[in-house]
Amino acid sequence: MQEKSYWETTVEDVFPIVQKLIRDVEAQVTRKETREASYVAFDAWDGKITEVSAE
Repeated sequence: MQEKSYWETTVEDVFPIVQKLIRDVEAQVTRKETREASYVAFDAWDGKITEVSAE
């Protein structure tokens, strides 16, 4: 008789786990794209403050 592995005995539905992992990866990609865009904007900035935000 072969014993069940950890995954076979404790994880009943892997679909929600995979969905969460995909959302996490998509969030990481979005953060990276946002960060890269901010670098480009900063490099293009002339150093002058021309707008004042109310935030």
